Amino acid sequence: MNCLVRYLGLMFQLSRIQDLALWEAEMTEPTRALTSSAWIGWYEEDAAG
Repeated sequence: MNCLVRYLGLMFQLSRIQDLALWEAEMTEPTRALTSSAWIGWYEEDAAG
């Protein structure tokens, strides 16, 4: 039972990673730059506390 749960969890994670890669591939370069800078800004704020 435990192995099945772990397997399903792994499959779910892999599908999420594929979705993210697909989404990123569809994004245009300016949008990606904007998104990553916004993400970095949020991350730095979060790290600062």
